[in-house]
Amino acid sequence: CVVCNVKNTSTNTCYIVKQYPEIYKAQEEQHTGYAVATAGDSAIATATGLSAIISIVSTGSFGAMYSLLGSMQVLGLYGLINVKSTPQSLSAYYKNLNVPTFDFLPNPATFFIPDSVSKQNSSGNALPGKLSNHPSLKGKAFVSNVGNLGTYYGGVLAYTALCFLLCKKFAFFEKRKNELSNLLFQSVALHFTQTTLAAFVQLKYMSFQGDSFYSASSAMSVFTIASNVAFVGFAALFITQMNTKLDKPSVLQKFGGLYSDFNETKISRYALVGSLLRKTAMTAILTYGTNYPSFQVYSILGMNIAAICAIIGVRPYKSGYQMANNVISELGSLGLAGIYAKLNAIQDINSPELDALGRGAAYLMTGITSSMALISIAESASQSIGFLQQWLDKKPAYANPADIS
Repeated sequence: CVVCNVKNTSTNTCYIVKQYPEIYKAQEEQHTGYAVATAGDSAIATATGLSAIISIVSTGSFGAMYSLLGSMQVLGLYGLINVKSTPQSLSAYYKNLNVPTFDFLPNPATFFIPDSVSKQNSSGNALPGKLSNHPSLKGKAFVSNVGNLGTYYGGVLAYTALCFLLCKKFAFFEKRKNELSNLLFQSVALHFTQTTLAAFVQLKYMSFQGDSFYSASSAMSVFTIASNVAFVGFAALFITQMNTKLDKPSVLQKFGGLYSDFNETKISRYALVGSLLRKTAMTAILTYGTNYPSFQVYSILGMNIAAICAIIGVRPYKSGYQMANNVISELGSLGLAGIYAKLNAIQDINSPELDALGRGAAYLMTGITSSMALISIAESASQSIGFLQQWLDKKPAYANPADIS
């Protein structure tokens, strides 16, 4: 008799997903992962906060902050690879890395979720395989997994309203008002990974039959996938059609979030589009390839190698800091993919190699996170010094060097 470990509550359909065991050994293994994740979260939070403050005060772009968080989101996806065994230190690390997914924000959607769904989402088997390792995935209900982003966008709307209300009175808000469309584009790109992953998870286990809540959630997932695809298509089409006008100040103010952090070469302009396509492929493979961990490992490893070649060969980033951050992220991802390939090859769940690999992966992530956070802090310090010099010289601060006439 086969046990049904995943059941579609609206159609009574069973999904058999390979549930590979966790390695419950010494308690200190969990503590190692938790401590490493906490330290990583603190470093990311510090770098993100400083970048955000400097960007707001200097009316600059949020590219540095989003580059750091976007890279960490890609690294976070590795925890979803459904290898045969995952050391506790590694599982604990991924479950407690909350800042890149904005999981620390309150989720207002919980007030609208039926009790039956809340209980299902809170159960330990709500998601199969290693999908439960991701901090933003609270279950199979779409709103449970992306509701906290409603709080983020609520803050963006409040900031937008503040800028429009005070723009006539204060020059600072007038400058920032011109950057609000950029802020929106960058926000959509930042949350692209989380919303796409949540939508894929929803569509895998839900349908349009049965309970109205599930039907509504599935409809939201379809809309999210369509919106994300449209966003990628719009970005690619806009950059193609406006290629000769991208450096105009009026275009940069409204659409610079799609390309202003990249060099002026034609292929570099599409760096964001390429990144979003990669994230779409990764989330699809990790969601629908649960029963094929070897395919997950080696396909993601291939994408990682291609990304390294592209970054080194094309050098798409204007900022040396962002270039360094992305190189560190990709090289760290390569090491992490190698560790997961080794984990997948180990057949004995009691092998002493597992604990060593788990600790190695956790410490590797610590090194990557700390290095990227320090680079982001250095970039924020550089921006603040530049803004201070401009202020002392009584010159306006610009979001992009191309704005200076």
